[in-house]
Order: sequence, then C-alpha cells, then structure tokens
Amino acid sequence: MQLADYVSHTMVGIEETDLTYENSLAEAGKTIPTLIYFYHHNGEWLQRELPPEIAEMRIGASSEKCEVTIEGSDADPVQLVARRIGTTWYLIESGKKDITKVDGFKKRQANVPPEQRAIVTVGDTPFVFTTMSDLRHPPEEPELGPPIENEYSLTIGGEEYKFPLERTCLIGSSNICDICVEGEPFIAVISHFGRRLFVQALSKNAAANISRDGLLVTENIPLAPGSVLKLYGVELLFKVSKDLRFSQDFKFVPDSSMACLKLLELNLDGSPGESYALPPEGRSLFIGRDASQCEIAITTSRKLSRKHAQIIIYDKMGLLIDMDAKNGTFVNGEKIKKKALHPGDVARLADVRFLLCYTG
Repeated sequence: MQLADYVSHTMVGIEETDLTYENSLAEAGKTIPTLIYFYHHNGEWLQRELPPEIAEMRIGASSEKCEVTIEGSDADPVQLVARRIGTTWYLIESGKKDITKVDGFKKRQANVPPEQRAIVTVGDTPFVFTTMSDLRHPPEEPELGPPIENEYSLTIGGEEYKFPLERTCLIGSSNICDICVEGEPFIAVISHFGRRLFVQALSKNAAANISRDGLLVTENIPLAPGSVLKLYGVELLFKVSKDLRFSQDFKFVPDSSMACLKLLELNLDGSPGESYALPPEGRSLFIGRDASQCEIAITTSRKLSRKHAQIIIYDKMGLLIDMDAKNGTFVNGEKIKKKALHPGDVARLADVRFLLCYTG
C-alpha cells in the first residue's frame, strides 16, 4: 500500500472525552476553560464557544471533517486543529500548506492558556481565540502615559495608552480589545517580533480603510516611531520608548513557520509531560518500554510493549505503525495497525498518550 492509503484525518467526533483525564483536572482544583472564538464569515464576525466537555475542534475546507469551514479554496480539508491539553488550548496547523499566521506572522502553532487570547489567521479568514472567563474586559487594562522602557504607546482622543513590547494590542469595538474603536468587533492587531512592532489588518470591510502613514495596510507591515494609524476615520499615533528606536525603512516580515515536529507526552493529571523532538523527514524511530530498542523509551508504563510502535517522518506528518503490541495503538481513539499522524492528532500507545505538535 502507498502512504496515501493511510493519509486521511479521522472524522470529527470519533474520540470521546477521556473522563479519567477530565476528572483528574477537577481533583487537582483546575477549572476547565471554555474556548470562545470569533471569526469572519460572509461579511460579518461570528461568535462561537466550545463547552468544557468538548476538547477539540477542526477548521478547514471540508464541511464533513471540520466544525468550521473557512472561506476560500486555499486551505486543506483540515487546516487547523484546536485541542485542549490540561487547561491550555493548543492551536496547531494540521494541513501541509503554510497559510496560518499567529499575531500576523507565519507560525504553525499557538497556545491559549487560561484568561489569554490568540489572534490567528487561517488563509484569508481571521480568528480571535480566547479563554477569558469575563468577556466584558480585556485580560489586562493598559496603563496611561508615555512609553518608558521596552514599551510602545498608542494615542487616541487625547489619551495615551502604553503596552509592554511583548503584549499584543487588539483594536476594535469588542470588549476584549485593548483599544476601543467603533466600526466592527476586530479591526487590526499590533504585535511584536523580536524588538520590532508590526500592524496587521483583521477587517475585510473596505470602509475600514486601514492605513499606516497613508499606506493602505493589506498585509503585516512594520511600524516606526511617529507612525500614524488610521482606521474607520480614527487616527492613532504610535510611539516607542527610547531603547526601541528603529527606522521606517525596515521591510522584512518575519516567518516562524519552520518549526520541527515533536511528540508531547500527555500526563494523566492534565498537564503536558516530556517533549520528544522528531527526526527530519525520511527518518524513523521506535517507541516502547525498552531503552535498548527504542529511541523514545517510556519506562514508567507496564502496559507499554518493549517495542510498541514505529513512527516514520514525512513532510509535516508521520506514519504510525503498531508493532503487534499487546495493548494496541490508537489515533484519535481509533485502533490502528498503520495510520498517518497529523499535527494535532493524539496517539495512544497502551496507556501512554502523545500529541503530535511543533517545537517553539
């Protein structure tokens, strides 16, 4: 058989919630966060949420395999998987195409811990994910005043709001935005890469007319001290602290999509465990209990076979092969002999669970 015979995402809903895993969270006194997400569809922003008993969601071009079907034809059938691990939601690009951006930059994975948010664009469709329990206020109110050190500010209506360099600033009319501007729930986002700051348009409405110093913002573009942002007719003056001086001639837009695959062991108490970096494409390794036979040896499990499974690495995926293990090998709850393992999938070898995701 060819690799293509094993390359298909498991249909949504096959894997039921692991109650032992969920109960361990409650016993540890951890609140299971609800994932609330907003996305742009047919000219408007929609709001949806996943109740605590749902631990995964898929986004892509296939209405049969995904809970959210995105606009345009550039996405794979399953392009992004949102999966809750413990109290953190992992947003993982599962498709082969590099069309996912996090805070405006190409990136294959983002994490949303409790009371936080992530701005993710899949192809041409912007999403705002949050686990904030109170949507009436942003996670942290911005301070007033000029930027001091490692800070930037935005002045609007005579008020100057300052932010730490590493904090993303979401602009729009939603209550979870940092800067409130009438027009639509989410209009633009300012984010950093290294010690540079960039602005990305989230609005698809021509009336927003988002510009930086008169230049229409159609993609992620850098900001400079004194830049003026304009959206829905409102002007915002951008400043930085003295230690962040840089010129407007900077053109480079970073790309963080070249992350490597890894297996993340999932502990029973709901927390991520050990991480195991996977080799480059074309290589393979074995997983089991015997360290003399396996590159990934889990000696704490008595149910795991000595040489339980093999994983062969392909481009942005792996092929998982059961080695006739006594207690079986599963992908998203389905018992398998051979199956493609995509980023965002959960593999269970006997009683040991792994999430295939990315480093960085």
